[in-house]
Amino acid sequence: MSTWTQRARAHFSQKRPNSTDKTDETPLSSVSSVPPEGFCEKYTAPQQHLSSVSSVPPRPVCEKHALPPIPDWRAERDAARLTEQLLAAAMRAADHHGDDAAAREQWKQDVLHTPPELRPDLLAHLNKQYPPAPKRR
Repeated sequence: MSTWTQRARAHFSQKRPNSTDKTDETPLSSVSSVPPEGFCEKYTAPQQHLSSVSSVPPRPVCEKHALPPIPDWRAERDAARLTEQLLAAAMRAADHHGDDAAAREQWKQDVLHTPPELRPDLLAHLNKQYPPAPKRR
């Protein structure tokens, strides 16, 4: 007769199976279960239900049905912030030269019509030529 520790060692020393079955990793969009026809409180038939599992491919099946890209709100926010800084720098330049309202409006239009890819360089130039006033504490 063997002890429980000997039986446990014998059991755990046996070789484990190589691997488990592959798991289906298809993303699910819905799982639904429909009770059989006539289901009510007096229903006595076997409890068999019709079930359905639907899956959706991870990317669109064709370009025609592709979702539109998600807008990058950070890029829009950064572009608006840059335009605001650029307009402030332009008004500092107008102040420096003593420009009137018409000249200030021309500065504004010039800034707004500057291509987005050139705006960072223009801001750097205006900040160098007409630096902002130091912040007060």
